[in-house]
Amino acid sequence: MRANAYDKIKAIYDKTRLDYFVMSIAHLMDIGWRQAEAMTDEDIDSLKGNGLMTADFCKYICRIAREIAQNADSTDVILFCQVEKIFDIKGFKPRRNAR
Repeated sequence: MRANAYDKIKAIYDKTRLDYFVMSIAHLMDIGWRQAEAMTDEDIDSLKGNGLMTADFCKYICRIAREIAQNADSTDVILFCQVEKIFDIKGFKPRRNAR
């Protein structure tokens, strides 16, 4: 991972709550990096809320996702998540014979 990309992602991570950061990454994976990079302020301002999230919250998540996409590529973000153990779930034990 490029050190510069790591520092930029870390700066975004430090100023954002963990759950919002994770939601932004999920949003990036959903819409794609190129589309997130290309989003303008007008596109984000035109977003509306849904039954689960307010319009302001949707706009906030999209702004974080755009900032991440503009500063790093997907492999940098995945490596950052591994290094920082963002998706490390303590005490998780998979069930045997889960169907």
